[in-house]
Amino acid sequence: MKVCVESSLVLSWILPTPESPAASILYQKWEREGVQVLAPSFLTEEVMSILRAQVFRGRLTPEEGDKAFSLFLSMGLELYDTPELWARAWELSGELNLPQVSSAAYLALAEISGCELWMADKRSLGIPTENPRVRWVGEVFSEV
Repeated sequence: MKVCVESSLVLSWILPTPESPAASILYQKWEREGVQVLAPSFLTEEVMSILRAQVFRGRLTPEEGDKAFSLFLSMGLELYDTPELWARAWELSGELNLPQVSSAAYLALAEISGCELWMADKRSLGIPTENPRVRWVGEVFSEV
């Protein structure tokens, strides 16, 4: 089984957020089941930038930032950077009238890979909430 993950979910795995308890349970379930966790390649830059900003603003100590980044690197996420992904992301951003192609890239990867897109904040990407591929960690807390 495969799943695509968005940065809000990944950050809930490595930083304390209101979604962290449910996100951690989901991550542990996927780990036990050997689920492949996919993301567009720019996820690394997104996570690094957010962690760095947290350190810069004093919300994390430099040591906490280093630990969070090391944890991210150890997760073994499969990152994708292919012409097919970017072409579909471009198409989807137009079809869904999204302001950023990066939002569409997550959904494009889920489509191409034939899997669901998981996030901690379903509204963060601007993808219509009725999209059947999009799953929010909070809606399935009782299932995991």
